[in-house]
Amino acid sequence: MSLNKNIQELKKNGITFLTNQLSERKCNQIKNKLNKILKKLKLKKSHNIMQGSQFIPNAFRHDISLMDLIYNKKLDKIFKTLLDEHYILIDSTAINRKKDTSKRLKKDTGTSWHTDAAYLKNKRIKKGIMYLVIYMFEDFTKNTSSTLFIPKSFLKENKPKRYYNYKSRTILGKKGTIAILDAAMWHRSGKSSDNSRWSMFNLYGPWFHKPYYNYYEMLKDKTNINIPKKIKKLLHFNSMPPKNDDIRTTIMTKL
Repeated sequence: MSLNKNIQELKKNGITFLTNQLSERKCNQIKNKLNKILKKLKLKKSHNIMQGSQFIPNAFRHDISLMDLIYNKKLDKIFKTLLDEHYILIDSTAINRKKDTSKRLKKDTGTSWHTDAAYLKNKRIKKGIMYLVIYMFEDFTKNTSSTLFIPKSFLKENKPKRYYNYKSRTILGKKGTIAILDAAMWHRSGKSSDNSRWSMFNLYGPWFHKPYYNYYEMLKDKTNINIPKKIKKLLHFNSMPPKNDDIRTTIMTKL
């Protein structure tokens, strides 16, 4: 499928797929890195480990090589068309929907219907302004707790009822696939399974949208890391407001 068709699918259906974007070897390497991070988080008794899932916000904070998953050439072309050249990363979370029956753990999150769009007084601001990208490092099947979505729901302006029995579809795909959803799409996690299903959910939007984390403060102490400009842009390095007008009177700066 051409990128133009992907763009048209997003506009019409709110979802599209890029297949064969990561090799099996690359997927396995990423899984191994995520499992190592997870092991360390478990030792710390991290709040990120739950009965129905294990999630790692900003996995690149723990292993800088995972920063490569923030930028993708094909995604870049799509988002420059749908948004503009100054689009940014709002959030990035690696997730494994595998059961962990430890009694000390909290119950799972993300299992109710929701969107990742922006709302004001329970009314969605606009569709087509933020996009959710799902990297599949393992097969997304009906037996691996894959994400559910409600077709065409991105056209609705209201929020979904969290626990309503909507007619839904399952996001399916082979490892190495990237799914792109309009962030206004109603979706939720499937029930956890005994199988591993590592993935990464990245949320992108316009430069003026506030990210979930202060990436500059998160990474500024890693002085030995040469972060490419294209990734610095996605991490909001050149679109942070100044401390005051003595510094500058504009938000956007050059990298």
